[in-house]
Amino acid sequence: MSKRKRKVVTRNDVARKAQVSPSAVSLVLNNTPGVRISKQTRARILAAANELGYRPSAIARAVSTGRTHTIGVLLCNTDQIFEPYTAFLLQGIWPTLREHQYRLTIDALTKDRDIAIFCREHAADGVIIIAPPDNVTGVDLIIDQGYPAVSVGSELAPEVDYVDLDNSHAAYLATSYLIRMGHRRIAHLTGDIHMSSGRERLWGYRRALAEAGIEFDPNIVIESYYGEREKSITHARELLSRRHDHSYTAVFAGSDEIAGSFVEAAQEIGLGIPEDISVIGINGFPQQTTIVDRSIKLLSTIRQPFLEIGSRAARLVLQRLNEKETPRAQKLLLRGELVEGHTVRRLSS
Repeated sequence: MSKRKRKVVTRNDVARKAQVSPSAVSLVLNNTPGVRISKQTRARILAAANELGYRPSAIARAVSTGRTHTIGVLLCNTDQIFEPYTAFLLQGIWPTLREHQYRLTIDALTKDRDIAIFCREHAADGVIIIAPPDNVTGVDLIIDQGYPAVSVGSELAPEVDYVDLDNSHAAYLATSYLIRMGHRRIAHLTGDIHMSSGRERLWGYRRALAEAGIEFDPNIVIESYYGEREKSITHARELLSRRHDHSYTAVFAGSDEIAGSFVEAAQEIGLGIPEDISVIGINGFPQQTTIVDRSIKLLSTIRQPFLEIGSRAARLVLQRLNEKETPRAQKLLLRGELVEGHTVRRLSS
């Protein structure tokens, strides 16, 4: 005996049940912002949809709204979505998009593709671009077309919305902490200087030195890179090789990963952390640790508000989608928090 096919519930069915127009049902079920529908009517529509077992069709919604209800996330500095920086940002991005009934598509930027190609290939309504370098291509096209885009981790262009850690302040906070702990000779392993975040962290470091009356010494500043462990270890070894001629007691690293590379390189030549050299980084992944003398120690760092950064970026790209006029680009910088771990020691005065 064949089973009867279950009748597909449409928005018209929900409208009849709730005694409202189909357009009102669409506005409520699409969670369209800025729409004046009373709480009672909204509750009646949601109750009717739930009672009838309504399940929205992605295809039907795309046809009716002219949108795919998909937001792209483009990774520029890594192709590893489970790399901690990306993973923690996604924990803020994904729930916010899901709350507004948007799907998420993720891809990595390669040398033969640009941002505009990514947007066309994925038919995304908007894009969140993570850690874009200065030389990324396709930016002019998305600006000219008014395509909803938000950059995170580095500023893409003044005309594009930007949400990030206040990198300059975070670096200032880290360097000032080392100074309060009695350090006057503070080296710096930078992040990517071809990204705005790396430059801003260098500026914050220099500002803290200047305010404390400490002269900037370019001999103990070496450019490194985010997410490239082998290169950062090489740069850490180079910085350590300068320690004899340009003595320093502490290192501010441009990220926790770079800090970890420095710790590893220091231990290769028998130096203790923080007994011989103090180290502080930036990122502050939950329970960020580093291996020091075969034991696990909590890394001193500046913790980023990853979930809030991700959520703000998602809300901003959705806001752009629903704005009839395009206002000036927004720049939202969130403050980091000092985590006093076990890799910085106080020097006796």
